Amino acid sequence: MSGMILPMLLKDIAFQAGGRRLLDGVSLRLEAGPKTVILGPNGAGKSLLMRIAHGLVAPSAGEVVWHAPDPGRRQAMVFQRPVLL
Repeated sequence: MSGMILPMLLKDIAFQAGGRRLLDGVSLRLEAGPKTVILGPNGAGKSLLMRIAHGLVAPSAGEVVWHAPDPGRRQAMVFQRPVLL
């Protein structure tokens, strides 16, 4: 199918800020198909993981790989708080 941006791969993603490791060794593969849900308690890193996946924050280590060469124009993310970009 033309225009597909999935699968998306997160390979050994880590993120460090203020001397603290907030994410460490996260790897996953999202395929086209059924919806995927990311669950966890407050402060678990769900929003940070989404920001990294969408290219809004660079990981300290690891790699984000989309099937499409420029997925930014064909993806969307709803923020927890309204933001005008």
